[in-house]
Amino acid sequence: MWVEITEKDPPGGIVRWMYREEGDHAEDCGWRLISGEEDEEYTDNPGNIVILSVAELIDGDPSLVEPLKGGIGAAYEREHFGESWTRVEDWES
Repeated sequence: MWVEITEKDPPGGIVRWMYREEGDHAEDCGWRLISGEEDEEYTDNPGNIVILSVAELIDGDPSLVEPLKGGIGAAYEREHFGESWTRVEDWES
């Protein structure tokens, strides 16, 4: 299973926003993780997207374990690394 993330060191430095949509392939669990600092031009460039395994993500940030259990349509945000994730209820992909 893998996840798309904007670079390993995205603008802003950490993942602050994550959402889950239908995966593009069987191996794609559908999670998309971003810092929230990226503009549309940046995220539209495939060269800025990195595909990581879920295990790699959790090794780097154990706080991702619980949010990654969310189903399709789930979204979470946080302000700073180390803070708790807050589920976003009023978001639509």
